Amino acid sequence: MLTESGHLYGWGSNAQLMLSNKQGDYKSKPTLISVPSSSPIKQVSAGCTFACILCEDGHIYCWGDNKQNQCGLEQTTPTPSGFITTPTLVPGVEDVVAISCGSDFTLCLTKSGEVIVFGSNSKCQLSLTSAKHSVTPTKLKLPLPIRQVAAGLDFSVLLAEDGTVYASGYISDNTYFQFTEVMSMKEGCTA
Repeated sequence: MLTESGHLYGWGSNAQLMLSNKQGDYKSKPTLISVPSSSPIKQVSAGCTFACILCEDGHIYCWGDNKQNQCGLEQTTPTPSGFITTPTLVPGVEDVVAISCGSDFTLCLTKSGEVIVFGSNSKCQLSLTSAKHSVTPTKLKLPLPIRQVAAGLDFSVLLAEDGTVYASGYISDNTYFQFTEVMSMKEGCTA
């Protein structure tokens, strides 16, 4: 939860260190989460076992379970748990205007309409044909600039500037192996 004053709070399970450095410490009340950035927080998004924030300066910070690199951080010295204990800057990702976390992957939309992804690609939700997951942030090659991104459990949806909707991943017993146009309305979609 992000407050009007710019503070970040969380509560519930802390099994993957999403709330504090003390593993397994269940929080029944909102607990302040310390963020190392001096830039105000613009957006918060949570996956199943990790979370990310977008700051006004266009940088993102992620923490929690990183076993599928869903925090965008390559583990050069892997921890036994695979957890990132505090909000940590995702290197090489800048000018971000929106984020969306899926179950174990992250979508980032840049100011120029590009999409940067990282994390699990086990159901083709990142549209990476040759990888089970993206170890480091990867810029997608898309035919049009993107206006909005949305991550589901095992799928991703993109809204292009022209109002066309694209999806990739596992949706209703179908697997889209790459971003495929799923809806094009005469008047175009806006959200």
